[in-house]
Amino acid sequence: MTRIAVRYILATMRNRASLSIAPLAICLAMPAYAQADPEPDSSNAITVEGKRQTIDRQVKEMAKSIGERPRAGKPLAKFYGELCMAVYGLRRDVALDFIDRVNANAQQLGIKVGGKGCTVNSFVGFARDSRSALGELKRSHSWLFDQLYRYEQKRIGLGSGAVQAWHITEEVGENGRAMGVGRDDAMREFKVNTGYRATRQGQAIRIELSGSIVLIDNRVVPGKTVQQLADYASMRIFASIRDLDEAPAGSVDTILSLFADDAPPPGLTTFDRAYLNGLYRLPESAQSGAIGDATRAAFWRERDQPQADGQ
Repeated sequence: MTRIAVRYILATMRNRASLSIAPLAICLAMPAYAQADPEPDSSNAITVEGKRQTIDRQVKEMAKSIGERPRAGKPLAKFYGELCMAVYGLRRDVALDFIDRVNANAQQLGIKVGGKGCTVNSFVGFARDSRSALGELKRSHSWLFDQLYRYEQKRIGLGSGAVQAWHITEEVGENGRAMGVGRDDAMREFKVNTGYRATRQGQAIRIELSGSIVLIDNRVVPGKTVQQLADYASMRIFASIRDLDEAPAGSVDTILSLFADDAPPPGLTTFDRAYLNGLYRLPESAQSGAIGDATRAAFWRERDQPQADGQ
């Protein structure tokens, strides 16, 4: 895919082209319905409490392990604008099912979805070799990586190794107010929060996910459903996280093990929904230390609330 995909990414994400779907590259199975979450444990109170404490710990550890590295004074990044998807490497009808699923997941979180002709800001590509595609992008169009911290660049291919994923972010003031530009004595530019308001949590700023790119190796696709692939992509698009390089050891599972688990879940799990709901319920200024408790609280809300088919 490399040369064609590079041109496609650039056309959609830099030149603000409207949504389009690339021709057939691979054929996938139709979506499966997500399995129901397990019923709450009905054993005696001591066992129930002990199990709950164990799950609490596993949920918080999982949230920490997949999450972004803490940055002093910087809030968690998330989508605030409209989501506009493009997919490369799938047959058109399959790609449309894929996009519909991601859009539905976005709407569950309160993320607005762009209509026909929207400006593409999230791209998922299925590549013969995602690492090669990433390398070509770095060599020929380095602007896609200019805003990434060094640790974020290193994290692009971490985890299963079958996926290269990263975000384009923007630091803005409270409620999305654009930042001003200042200069120091050496005339070096730096951002200035023109709407500065001190709080106990720090400056009134937020980090917006303004774009996302997810490249997936074709070799790991056979046997996966559209629902699995779209739900996995949803996690990587809506949050700045990594996937797993092995199946979870505890009782908390996640779609992020899709390419590392011989028996991955059929879609978003209770943990996955809890992580995303926890993230998107947090205030704009919330930092990475808050995501563990937010996920844990959302986990039990999700677990105790029956899910509709296909959610």
